[in-house]
Amino acid sequence: MDWEKISLVTRSQRRKEVLRSVEVGPKTPSTIRDQTGRHFSEVSEALNELLNAGLVIRLNEDTKGRYYDITEEGSEIIEYIDSKSE
Repeated sequence: MDWEKISLVTRSQRRKEVLRSVEVGPKTPSTIRDQTGRHFSEVSEALNELLNAGLVIRLNEDTKGRYYDITEEGSEIIEYIDSKSE
């Protein structure tokens, strides 16, 4: 388990919400924005941080309509966070 990445997610409610949003399947930033109620800029920033950490992947390179999905490591981190909050 990578404690730096766990810390990255747990330090930010915004990153946690965005990671949870893509946990159930690929989504566009607009869909994530609608689900979380966050501003588009917050969603984009969180996605870039999670992408750089290897916790989400970009499924296509289109400039509009990009889809993001959670990685196996991202799923493991969400699972770990959930197990500690019970």
